[in-house]
Amino acid sequence: MRSGSKGNWRSWPISQRSRTHLRLWALLLLLALLPIWDCGQGEQEAREGHQSSRYGGTLVVGIRVDVDALNELVSTSAVAQDIIELLFLRLTEYDENLNIVPKLAESWEFSSDHRVLTYHLRRDVFWTDGLPTTAHDVAYTYELMADPVIAYPGISDFDFVERVEVMDDYTINFIFKKPYADQLGDTRLVVLPKHLLEKVPPDKMKFADFNRKPVGNGPFKLESWASQDRLILVPNDGYYEGRPPLDRVVFRVIPDETTRRVELETGGIDLLPTVPTSDQGRWMEDDRLRVWKYPGRDYVYVGWNLLNPLFGDKRVRRALTMAIDREGIIQGLRFGLGQLCTGPIVPTSWAYNESIRPYPFDPERAKRLLAEVGWRDSDGDGLLDRGGYPFSFTMTIITDNRISEEVSTVIQAAFQDLGLRMDIKSLEWNVFLNKTQAKEFDACILAWRGSFVINPTPVWHSKSIQGKYNYISFSNPEVDDLIERGRLAVDREAAKKIWYRFQEIIAEEQPYTFLYVAQDCHAIHRRFRGVHMDIRGVYKNLHQWWVPRQERKY
Repeated sequence: MRSGSKGNWRSWPISQRSRTHLRLWALLLLLALLPIWDCGQGEQEAREGHQSSRYGGTLVVGIRVDVDALNELVSTSAVAQDIIELLFLRLTEYDENLNIVPKLAESWEFSSDHRVLTYHLRRDVFWTDGLPTTAHDVAYTYELMADPVIAYPGISDFDFVERVEVMDDYTINFIFKKPYADQLGDTRLVVLPKHLLEKVPPDKMKFADFNRKPVGNGPFKLESWASQDRLILVPNDGYYEGRPPLDRVVFRVIPDETTRRVELETGGIDLLPTVPTSDQGRWMEDDRLRVWKYPGRDYVYVGWNLLNPLFGDKRVRRALTMAIDREGIIQGLRFGLGQLCTGPIVPTSWAYNESIRPYPFDPERAKRLLAEVGWRDSDGDGLLDRGGYPFSFTMTIITDNRISEEVSTVIQAAFQDLGLRMDIKSLEWNVFLNKTQAKEFDACILAWRGSFVINPTPVWHSKSIQGKYNYISFSNPEVDDLIERGRLAVDREAAKKIWYRFQEIIAEEQPYTFLYVAQDCHAIHRRFRGVHMDIRGVYKNLHQWWVPRQERKY
């Protein structure tokens, strides 16, 4: 799945919450929410910042998995997307109220018919090799992202772009096939350096040296990257807004959750982007830590491979959903920190259909539905069977992912009570991703993070079955039509009716069992100042974080 940034559908381990684009890849325009808890120390921070230099210090972040690539074009990792956002500028960004505001583009305007969007770029943005960032970089980035050979996860963002035109070094036009509401959102692309990537054939992009040695124009630059160990960023002294205060940001790869917890409590790391639910209350009382919490935009689900005949009937999928005590999972495994999910548009979105009621936990009704389809225990062995074959399948999960392990165990027990046999197979993340994208699985547990523009195409449109993210092979002609019409709606009121119907069909079909929407929670040591976290992401203003000289550890 991809991130809060415009990376649509980046996928990630569900305990990892950080992008990508899926770089799902879902599709959500969400309301900005302020942190529920934050000890604002604005006046004190201002005094300390005035009295001493803010430059210096190191931030150490504990992450669960390593980055796959630091190239927007090929990365499918949410962790990588977070770091890419620190290395590269987008044309525009979202403010705290989710309004689109300038970034690399300092201004823009539409033609009278709204078919031409003209961006005017800043003239003081340079790549870290010293060359200026220009409209030629923007145009070339678009061409790469729209090239099917690249297989960019967010390629559908440009479905309605006819072409781009470079007017001069700092002016570029996006020409659309027709006007629609999300033209600005769909063109918030991460800009990449043409002079380096034009030497790489599109079919070789995933192997490019650039992926591990990026040249960016954002607030930070890569110093070093030791695979499965640590990745270190340092300030970009030429950043147009000025050098970030921190001397170094270290991302340490720590797969084990208990180790990450101990490292935070003992000072081995300074920031834990995903706080275990069992620790949230205790850490909020810890004077050394600041805990940020707000409703999230990640939803956790079980995906049913619709190519498997077991899951071909929607009554079976509904039965499987009703056999799982999802509220019990929230209360027992999440300590109540989450809410039931009804579909791929989460409750914080303006397009959320609150009239859809979650399927109840009802094992008896589930058993009746399965009987309607012909699944009965005909031989008295305790397992449901049909035509001489038992209802048996494998749930694939990610290795060392505690939430997946616990949730799958709960589901396994529930299905056993129902007369179904479910084995659990644990795979390392990259193998897991390859297997699901190749459709070599029965069922799996994952999470998607939605972007701020609603674009279900990569996950739910039938044309994406051959892509990376509609790996369950979902196809519904009405859903295809709704997606196409919803994306072209000229205003929210028109779009809302379309997205409401989209959610109703997904709820009826149950191609996923939607488990819950997770609450985001992050913990950071109090010595870091200027920190702000919200629904846009943990590192949204990392270039402004600083630590008083007397409190620096490194």
